[in-house]
Amino acid sequence: MARTFIAATTGASLRQVDYANRLHELADRAARQPAPCPMDVPVTGRIDGKPWREHMDFTEALPLMRHLGTAAMIIILYLTGMRPQEAQCLRSGCCPDPETDADDSPGRHLIRSHHYKNVTDDDGHHVSAGAEREVPWVAITPVVHAIRVLERFVPEGEFLFSAARHDFLYRRDLPGVLNGGTLNERIEDFVDWVNHKAVVQGRPNRQSPRTRIARSGSHASDGPSPGTSPAGPAG
Repeated sequence: MARTFIAATTGASLRQVDYANRLHELADRAARQPAPCPMDVPVTGRIDGKPWREHMDFTEALPLMRHLGTAAMIIILYLTGMRPQEAQCLRSGCCPDPETDADDSPGRHLIRSHHYKNVTDDDGHHVSAGAEREVPWVAITPVVHAIRVLERFVPEGEFLFSAARHDFLYRRDLPGVLNGGTLNERIEDFVDWVNHKAVVQGRPNRQSPRTRIARSGSHASDGPSPGTSPAGPAG
């Protein structure tokens, strides 16, 4: 990872970085004298009007991406009332910007998705592609922002919670979406991270209890989880 940071910072190729490393034993020096890897990214988040951190570190980029995806998922679930398996089926493009009304006032953002359970054609055969839900969800501004963040994680038309696209650390080619167990694990990790930051910021009283997302029933499907077809979620 450090070689990538050096290459991006200096404009050198990875091959040039590797050559310099062998020539000057840079890896050994870095191990003896570790130092931060600040990224040239502005810190825009504020707490009481002050930046929440001095800089974004290259070594934290992937874990922070994971927490960002988790935060977006929490916002969507909490502010729409979706069940986890419903959110798992959301795709990029599910919440387009609305057209203006006749009086030039902005229309409402609506979230459209598909359901798969008990979807059949005229002959009674199961339709694996599912069908669009008749009633969309209304998305308030924080939800729209959360969806826009997730849409930058995935290609157009892909699941917002694609398992492969959210596998930031290992970049495995996982099929399907993040399943319920993985979502719960990420929420717990996110809460631990937030609580740690609350202490660092001198706000231990703002810590949150650990929690888990609840499914609508003890046997409800987790949606199109890794290794399964997206045609599996409960409707």
